Amino acid sequence: MNFIENTSPYWAEDVSICLREGENPAEYYGSINPPVIMSSLFTFPSYTDMSTRFHDIKKEYIYSRGRNPTVDFLERKLARLERGEYCKCTSSGMGAITATLYSLLSSGDHVLLVNNIYGPVIQYLEDAKRNNISFSYITDNFDMDFIESQIKPNTKMIYFESPATMTFKELHIKKLCELAKKKGIITVCDNTCTTPLFQKPITFGVDVVLHSLSKYIGGHSDLIGGALITSEAIYEKIYALGYLLQGSVMSAQDAILFIRGLRTLPTRLKQHEINAITVAEYLSAHPKVKKVNHPRCLGTFNQYGENYGTSGLFSFEIDTEDLKLVGKVLDRLKKFYFGVSWGGFESLALSPHFGKFDPVKNNGIPLSIIRLSIGLEDSNSLIEDLEQALSIL
Repeated sequence: MNFIENTSPYWAEDVSICLREGENPAEYYGSINPPVIMSSLFTFPSYTDMSTRFHDIKKEYIYSRGRNPTVDFLERKLARLERGEYCKCTSSGMGAITATLYSLLSSGDHVLLVNNIYGPVIQYLEDAKRNNISFSYITDNFDMDFIESQIKPNTKMIYFESPATMTFKELHIKKLCELAKKKGIITVCDNTCTTPLFQKPITFGVDVVLHSLSKYIGGHSDLIGGALITSEAIYEKIYALGYLLQGSVMSAQDAILFIRGLRTLPTRLKQHEINAITVAEYLSAHPKVKKVNHPRCLGTFNQYGENYGTSGLFSFEIDTEDLKLVGKVLDRLKKFYFGVSWGGFESLALSPHFGKFDPVKNNGIPLSIIRLSIGLEDSNSLIEDLEQALSIL
């Protein structure tokens, strides 16, 4: 496959945002890159001026735990890409998640998780039970009437991924948000898998969008960072309590590297998509592969008119229920690395069934599933590697 039609009506504008949105080289000596402001604090010409600025700490540069000019460049770009009003960057994706959950949930609230959810979110909510916060989840039936039946009188938030990062099931985001708004429920969407270039949940009604910037936006497996994008009203609730006092702060050095990642994101993401579709189509024809969880192979891509691409992440299920055999297939791979996360230049392979977290119990993920993050290597060489690994089945 050499060409994939780009269906995003935002593409040209998004590319411009990634490359130069909010930047004015004339303000910093003609430098093509914005300045890296490595300062923990910012000084004032007088005590009176300092006292005045403290009246609105969200908009003033006082201490880099609050605002930093270099981080601001990145936040403005991400807010524009997601078509949101405000963005706050954090030191990790979990920093953005916990800032949101901590700020918006109170004792007695219930959270409805829809679709397969990132494991640490469930771990966080398990711990939140001691603060009288409860949760339940839906992983298979996404009919809106059924989802509505699972909403409790105390449901405060619907938290979801679409597509989910293990099974790649998609939700009808607009309808889900319409249901939530009818009930006065906050919606939170993790959009890491698709990136703002291929999906814009806020345009379909989502209240808060979350990202692990460590994935595609960083793009080189050398950065950790997160972001939340939302409206001014919700930002006001999250900023002081969930962000400022929790201290999950992004450094200026990390911010400039994420800005660098954004500059190449459109080009990288297209190549990830082409490579992944090529590999997924090969796997869909393999006799030992039961199912390929890629939206294009499943025939579900853009079924609701809400997606513009599929990135390089998908999973497949081999013809076995023997987890040891899954491990043997993985161990035969030579051109894939083994590790968590995704979105870098390298290709990764992963079975989610390791460690203390049980994805079968918590998310209904099949034992036979293998997730692939297809990198920027030659796709034919990756196919050859998968062919020899699957030959033991």
